[in-house]
Amino acid sequence: MIIVFFYKFRIVYLEKKMLISINKKFKKIENRSKKSFYIPEKLKINNDDYVCNTNLKQLDEIPQGGFGIVIFYKKICISKDNDDNNNSIAVKFLNLSALREKGGNRKVKKAEFEIKILEMIKKKLNERCKKRLINYIGNYKFSKNNNDYLMIIIEKMDFDLKKFIQLEKSRNMEKIDLKIVKNIFYNVVIGLQCLHNMKIVYNDLKLENILINNNYDDEQRNVKIIDFNCIFRVDKISKVATGCSTRSYRSPEQIKEGKMNDFRIDSWQLGLILICLLTMNPNSFIRSLKELDEYKDVEINRLILDLKKKDLKREISKIKKLYKLNKYELINLKKLIYGLLRKDLSERYTINDILMNKFLFDDKIND
Repeated sequence: MIIVFFYKFRIVYLEKKMLISINKKFKKIENRSKKSFYIPEKLKINNDDYVCNTNLKQLDEIPQGGFGIVIFYKKICISKDNDDNNNSIAVKFLNLSALREKGGNRKVKKAEFEIKILEMIKKKLNERCKKRLINYIGNYKFSKNNNDYLMIIIEKMDFDLKKFIQLEKSRNMEKIDLKIVKNIFYNVVIGLQCLHNMKIVYNDLKLENILINNNYDDEQRNVKIIDFNCIFRVDKISKVATGCSTRSYRSPEQIKEGKMNDFRIDSWQLGLILICLLTMNPNSFIRSLKELDEYKDVEINRLILDLKKKDLKREISKIKKLYKLNKYELINLKKLIYGLLRKDLSERYTINDILMNKFLFDDKIND
């Protein structure tokens, strides 16, 4: 890596002749976890200038995690005819110093490993896969006030599936069009299939990690998986790890054994996603089985381990009523949901089993 300095910008020469630079004017904000972030007002990628267009005062509207925050930038001087998302980018800021303080260099290496996976996706996968996985642009490190930061730059999408469901509810929709549900679900399945072919378990599937574009009149929406910081390489010998995936989406074997290296972990989380979409629930239905304190991890774990077939039947009954499914559709849906949410890992559906289920293909899906 070659570093050059010039007026107001610090420039880093990246692979494929990509130049990323940041303006020295920053705005300081804190996320919900009280971690500090210094957000540059402007940045440059090659010859294109971008300006921050996220309202930094509306903290609750900004996508964020314990050690990260996502800020949107828009290209300066663009044609009015150009699509807005083609001229906007999303930048994930990670506070490496806070990560290091919490978990040592292991946590930092994990964040840097996400970049390696994104680079691998960009270089090695075909267009069919790239359509379902977020497009990686580049990364940049900088220091400010004794804190080290990592910027991961990716394409901008409109919103995640949780926000999508909330918006559909705000439009007084009682359900999401079944063709749209199937298209979204199919795209996520193909994205996971591409990762599995790379010997990668995604490990943290949830509504917030699936992005979609806002084109209400189009059944074939652009759907992409994002955020690869919990992935697990099944061909690498590693210690058993726990706690990476989101608590209400964890599978039984993740809770009982800390298991992370089986593709069918992703299948369990897919089952929960499918129920969310079909019932317009912006949260894992596990949370609705009982009134829970948000942070009582033990309670959520118990609900997952004690999940009964009657709990799934209740959700399927809601779906049948909403969509007025015929006998043929209902049989296939039951097979799919029961297959995805089997507590016995050895009996749970694989990606190939999902793609053979006829519920997905009652309507044509563009590939």
